[in-house]
Amino acid sequence: MSTSFRSLPVASLQERYRSAEWRGAIFRDILLHELTQFPEPTTLDIGCGHGFDADMDVQTVLGKASARYIGVEPDTEIPLNSLFTETHRCFFEDAAIEPHSVDLAFSCMVLEHLEHPQKFWDKLHEVLRPNGVFWGFTIDARSYFPYISLAFEKSGLKDAYLNALHGKRGEARYENYPVFYRSNSPRHVQALGKNFQSLSYINFTRVGQLDFYYPKPLQWIGRSIDRGLLLLDLPGNIFAVRAVK
Repeated sequence: MSTSFRSLPVASLQERYRSAEWRGAIFRDILLHELTQFPEPTTLDIGCGHGFDADMDVQTVLGKASARYIGVEPDTEIPLNSLFTETHRCFFEDAAIEPHSVDLAFSCMVLEHLEHPQKFWDKLHEVLRPNGVFWGFTIDARSYFPYISLAFEKSGLKDAYLNALHGKRGEARYENYPVFYRSNSPRHVQALGKNFQSLSYINFTRVGQLDFYYPKPLQWIGRSIDRGLLLLDLPGNIFAVRAVK
């Protein structure tokens, strides 16, 4: 039986993010809290390449807290952590995972890349056990960032801009796969996850949350926008969804 969403210290988690703590540590603690509710958990890491939020150590902690650790990674050029008991080198929707076999599934920065998100959510419902839980950590479609991201992508400038700012994709920075932002807000998820018994959401925001995407001399622009969002109590850049089957 999974823990209740109400048992999570949501305000404390949001404050940790607001104080500039690395998001991966916050997401890790959410998942570890969830894993304690299952005696011998089978865990599914969707988009597992490069570790959890690009950190192999955090992924290892999550794997060691699981009795069985399954990884799904469609990019065959990315080497995987050796701790997995089972891996699938394909899109999650195509993975041959036994139905009703997973206690906890999660993805980090995956939902924004789903062109056909209903297939993803239907597969989740299929592989989770009754009362199994999914956590998705992604970009919030209600923030301003997705609009800029999509505009840069459609113009063909996104890769060139990130190359100039941070270096070559897949080496000095993340791979920058195509984005769609079709599973990235409560409204989206409410429609996609209608077969789940409960859906809960957390938004994370702070000043400087998008510094990575601004040249240093221009980071003040993004930080000014962030202060305005906080002042107006508008959604920030990070969206977390919890779904219980």
